[in-house]
Amino acid sequence: MENLTNARTEYMQALPGNNAETYNNLGRLYLGDRDYLTAESFFLRGLDLVKADDFSTRYSLLTDLGWVQVEQNRHAEAGRNLVSAIALNQKQPPNQQRWEANCIFAKVLEIKKDRKSA
Repeated sequence: MENLTNARTEYMQALPGNNAETYNNLGRLYLGDRDYLTAESFFLRGLDLVKADDFSTRYSLLTDLGWVQVEQNRHAEAGRNLVSAIALNQKQPPNQQRWEANCIFAKVLEIKKDRKSA
């Protein structure tokens, strides 16, 4: 627990540097705390700051934003962000592709299917 507190403090001190990855990391800490609104605000700010050619950070931000939206039952928004992450991922060489967004998107599709059959 102390490590998380220290990490949060260090990330907060790094915010003035406007580093998109720092915003993503802070968002993940708040996501872990189930403080979804704060997490979402960090992910959105990170997306505003991320450089166009920073695939890894943009992918993480879109994926994590989708995840926090799933947790808030905002499945349509989550789906759009996850599809964007998946599309971005498909432009990468196979050895650099990641799969987190696909897993979370599968959950969104499963939830939609369950709602239709109810």
